Amino acid sequence: MSTNMGMRTGAAGLVLFIVLGTGGAACSEGPGETVVASVNDRPITLGQLNNMLLRMYGPEVLERLVYREVLKDAMEKANFKAAKEDLELALDEERRNIERTFKGRTTLAEMARRQLGMTEQEYADEVLALRLFLRQQIIGTGEVPEAKLQIYWAKNQEQYRQPPRVRISHILVKAMTERGQENWGAAQKKAESIYGKAVAGEDFARLARETSEDKESAAQGGDLGFSAPETFPWGPGILQVAYELEQGSIAGPIQSMWGYHVIKVTQKIEGSRPEFEKVKDLVRSDYLDEMVRTEADAFTLRLVNAAKVERHLDAALESSHSTAEPETTKPETPGPADKKPGEFFITEE
Repeated sequence: MSTNMGMRTGAAGLVLFIVLGTGGAACSEGPGETVVASVNDRPITLGQLNNMLLRMYGPEVLERLVYREVLKDAMEKANFKAAKEDLELALDEERRNIERTFKGRTTLAEMARRQLGMTEQEYADEVLALRLFLRQQIIGTGEVPEAKLQIYWAKNQEQYRQPPRVRISHILVKAMTERGQENWGAAQKKAESIYGKAVAGEDFARLARETSEDKESAAQGGDLGFSAPETFPWGPGILQVAYELEQGSIAGPIQSMWGYHVIKVTQKIEGSRPEFEKVKDLVRSDYLDEMVRTEADAFTLRLVNAAKVERHLDAALESSHSTAEPETTKPETPGPADKKPGEFFITEE
């Protein structure tokens, strides 16, 4: 499920916290306010910071909240309640999307906390429930004519191609001693000796257990499993060599920032493009997700235009106590036609 409708991080996210935490009113400074910084002993207060952030980003964040409330209202009127199993499936899919997009560098739980101030479950109950509602309203039962799926498949075949995969074992000889001294020459000579034994027919797994200084993989006979380039822990050079080798081949020594490696390709799977019938369900899901992304803006905008929406932020900002900071140009509050709906989802950074 796509995550491209996103709430930007940074100051705008901070404003959302401030708006929710202070009831939406701009904070005026007072003698008892918390000092968040000082310049030449002149304090900058939390009230000043809040006031400036609200003036700079408040209208944008307010519109996001308006769209969210309009969607919630529409859900109630439609008596829509996301089924527990649907939420669990959507949550699992979102986790996989985050994992695939960010290559393990972050998690859904971390992004929900950092960007939206929510737990993972709160994200599911609120954000994913809204997304499921949009999906139901836009695509209904999800039936798609075969011809449309075939057209979508023809245009997007490359994204379903399976990349080549290699499974390798390695033996590491570190160039850094336990005392922190570098000895690249000695490490290279030792790696060359191990390589010679391996190509001479000695058991690679036994050599790894006896000589590798990567103790974790050494216990597994040097096995590193199938590795993707973006998550391989020992640098790109080793995998580049491995992709060029035949299954069963041995190579080395290969230099990395840690030392020298001797590798063996234990399994190699060539890349392939699956047949349409084997990925038909995935193609249908992707087609429907794209349809939701395309139609969500117009659908939600119609709801906003039909709702009774009153915006009072400009008046609140005008009446708020001015700070000692130079006047910041206040952006005009965007109207419904200037906004894209649903911008409270996690963004792909």
